[in-house]
Amino acid sequence: MSAPVTTQVEPPPPPPSSRTPGALPAAARTNTLAIVALVRALVLPGPGSLVAIVLGHVALDQIRTSGEQGRGMALAGLILGYASLLLILVVLVVVLFFTVHSVGEAPFVYSLK
Repeated sequence: MSAPVTTQVEPPPPPPSSRTPGALPAAARTNTLAIVALVRALVLPGPGSLVAIVLGHVALDQIRTSGEQGRGMALAGLILGYASLLLILVVLVVVLFFTVHSVGEAPFVYSLK
């Protein structure tokens, strides 16, 4: 009796990889100015709002050209900076309005009759 003939086919080798085994891809950097813009908008909402706005715009430009991470932080810094600046301007206009309209009016005088 003869033994059955079996043909054993080996799988093809895997394609060559540019990565070394066990190496992870490098994480993208987060833009530092985006972080600073967000922190300035949160920590110092009044005086820091102008700084947050400027840094947020610069960070967005850097992110667009370099491909770094942090676009959301830059946008959050911008939004909070503009909102804070708008709130300050509204308060100043209201105070100025009531100050101008109260000039010339007699102050309240209470008599004890």
